[in-house]
Amino acid sequence: MLLLSLLMLVLGLEQFRINKKLLGWLLIAVFLFILFVSIQGFVLN
Repeated sequence: MLLLSLLMLVLGLEQFRINKKLLGWLLIAVFLFILFVSIQGFVLN
């Protein structure tokens, strides 16, 4: 799961680089959500 979140971050930054701001923000939001769920999973287990 953690690698998936890092992939979303890299894809989001890449979209910012090619001036697709909306998709970049969406992918960064997905990154933050997956990161939060991963951390929460580690804490609860």
